[in-house]
Amino acid sequence: NERHEYQAMDYELPNTRSNLAQTMAEFLAKNSIDLDKWDLRLIWELYDGSRDDIRNGDARLLQRDFSIVNYDVDQPSHTITFDAPSGRYTLLAWADFVPKGSNEDFYYDTDDLNQLMSYLERRRNCTDNDQRDCFSQAYDFVIEDIDFEGQARHYETTLIRPQGRYVVLATDYEKYKTLTDIPVEENIVQVKYPSFVNVGYTVVEQRPNDGQPGLSYNHTPSTYDFDGNEMVCVADDYSFVNGEVSYVNINMGVYNPFEALLSTNKNIEIPLYADRLTVVIGKFLATSTGSGGIN
Repeated sequence: NERHEYQAMDYELPNTRSNLAQTMAEFLAKNSIDLDKWDLRLIWELYDGSRDDIRNGDARLLQRDFSIVNYDVDQPSHTITFDAPSGRYTLLAWADFVPKGSNEDFYYDTDDLNQLMSYLERRRNCTDNDQRDCFSQAYDFVIEDIDFEGQARHYETTLIRPQGRYVVLATDYEKYKTLTDIPVEENIVQVKYPSFVNVGYTVVEQRPNDGQPGLSYNHTPSTYDFDGNEMVCVADDYSFVNGEVSYVNINMGVYNPFEALLSTNKNIEIPLYADRLTVVIGKFLATSTGSGGIN
């Protein structure tokens, strides 16, 4: 078996689809969200008190509501209005994608913004991952004493992606085509996590609060013209990020439609940064770093 190295590159994710990083524009454009099928849903909770008060159970929930936000603009936004006396307040906000015309949770359980959880069963056979994107923010603000009744105050905050995303691109597509006539899209890649993956999140703390071991998912390969080269995407997933960087470790096996193992690659360590995309490039399709597979 041929041993090879892989390269991981970090690209900052766009805040909006109009600000795509130049080198990733075509790659991400292939995966644009179908707005005829998906809505961007914003959920917010307004508390009378600080974030510390929320943590200690001393804050009072004043308002919880949701709205469908227009995503088909350069800068999606929403205005929340409320009446409140002077004091300290905290706004917890979460945005995710849900099926068109529905406010029902789909990828994330949002009953409690302090204990958000991914629906693990929807990770197992997910190839079209763009709609798993999400955004969050915890915003503390103080309303000062007002000079006269009815004076309006305006506050603004920006939601950020709490997750990092990775894609794994195989560079050995030409070699693959010399070995088989089976279209690469008919294969299945089994991706397994031998260690923990962050799948839960607390908005008030702005950090993951739950990890699960032994997760896996199946991915359908697809071809991409990346940086002028034809490559194959063999893995694509998200994870919540703790602090500056979190790491995931994956094992991949590529199987043809007859369930024969074509290649296997193990112990691929991937750094993930919140609001960023990590691209891993290597010979993953027709070359193995473990036992068996195509040499």
